[in-house]
Amino acid sequence: MKTPSGSSACNMKTHEITFDSVNTAVYPKPVTALVLAPDRVTEKAGAMLFTHGWGGNRFQHRDKMEYVCGEHSFVCISVEYRMSGYDFNPVTGLGAYLPYDAGFLQTLDVLNGLRRVLELYPEVDRGRLFHYGGSQGGWIALLSAIYAPRTFAAV
Repeated sequence: MKTPSGSSACNMKTHEITFDSVNTAVYPKPVTALVLAPDRVTEKAGAMLFTHGWGGNRFQHRDKMEYVCGEHSFVCISVEYRMSGYDFNPVTGLGAYLPYDAGFLQTLDVLNGLRRVLELYPEVDRGRLFHYGGSQGGWIALLSAIYAPRTFAAV
């Protein structure tokens, strides 16, 4: 299910973070995010969220994350939002429960993942934050631009 922590061949650190989701009284499962970071994060580094599609998981965009991290020195984050991926199926990491709120709380999960990573990497340039997503992940990216309008340089 989870990849081991450590460095990859592209001089980047790979690790996961887990944090409590919003609305834990109704949904007590923690949220997990995959994080790829350059071995040395400088004040010129940006950060980029990669948000998976409905039924996908935090590893769906790993190839793109590795490219952006390795070639552009970005900290890359993929948050496995509630009710999808390994949260839905702990063996395969695929599938999803029925949609429940048009992505509102999922968007908060993803934005909280970014917040947690920025706490871990305070040197990241806050003017170089980007968000990429496809399908449900694209919807969440658009909602993140609405709910946090001064956060991202591009979505």
